[in-house]
Amino acid sequence: MPENKPERHNNIKTRGERKQLGQFQEAWRRLLKNRSAIIGMVMLVIIITVALLAPVLVDYQADCIDQHVLERNQKPSAEHWFGTDELGRDVFARVIYGARLSLFISLCAVAFETIVGTILGACAGYFGGALETVIMRTTDVFHAIPNLLLSICIAASLGQSLFNMILAIGIAGIPNSLRIVRANVLALRNQEYVEAGRALGGNDRQIIFSHIIPNTVAPLLITCTTRVAQAILSTSSLSYLGIGIRPPTPEWGNMLSAGRGFMREAPHLTLFPGIAIMVTVLAINLLGDGLRDALDPKMKR
Repeated sequence: MPENKPERHNNIKTRGERKQLGQFQEAWRRLLKNRSAIIGMVMLVIIITVALLAPVLVDYQADCIDQHVLERNQKPSAEHWFGTDELGRDVFARVIYGARLSLFISLCAVAFETIVGTILGACAGYFGGALETVIMRTTDVFHAIPNLLLSICIAASLGQSLFNMILAIGIAGIPNSLRIVRANVLALRNQEYVEAGRALGGNDRQIIFSHIIPNTVAPLLITCTTRVAQAILSTSSLSYLGIGIRPPTPEWGNMLSAGRGFMREAPHLTLFPGIAIMVTVLAINLLGDGLRDALDPKMKR
């Protein structure tokens, strides 16, 4: 009998994986029926595609970095679709390269906070006791500070760099992911399939990573989607305040900061980066709302 335990454990895991796969297929079907989510998804795909094709569409050095003072503050035209900035650089080129940077920072920050938050939340919820107390009281301290304010404090302390910016935004978002994972682990740790995994000889690591964490994917996915939108706003805010990405590197926030002194004579300097932020955040939020409805069991028909 002891020799059969690993095989039975794997069979339970396989059945659980098939069930989870079926649930995600059903969620995908419901997502495709949500018109707002599809609009958000299409908008996001277009934004990501344009950002990835930026090196093909424009010349980074010539259009984003080199200064052409004689062409400064030109209005949108056939030659410069979004006009030129205060140094004669092409605003369209800087906006699409800014998209690459904003999306990269946001995705890296959300990935960092999700990984750290998931591990800490799973440990706190599963083991409990003194470990849970230490983790949750430390989380309470960070959670008491608004995300943007905490990001500003960390970024200002660490200094201006791409890595520090990702770290600042990621650390500020850890409490949200941690609390969601912990709450789900507390609800799942005494479920029958978890007890079956223990009875069949599974250790704590196997149970956490094979049975518990996979069942927290749905709420985490929804949280990650909304957090990407928040991270984009935080990225732009930090750069706007001068503690994020340094000029002349194009980023939506520092473009807004540079253009605020020319709002009367050249409103396009702030208009187009602002629209880029608004459209991107709107697309992500529409997709996030659709994912929430698709993955919520109460929405099943």
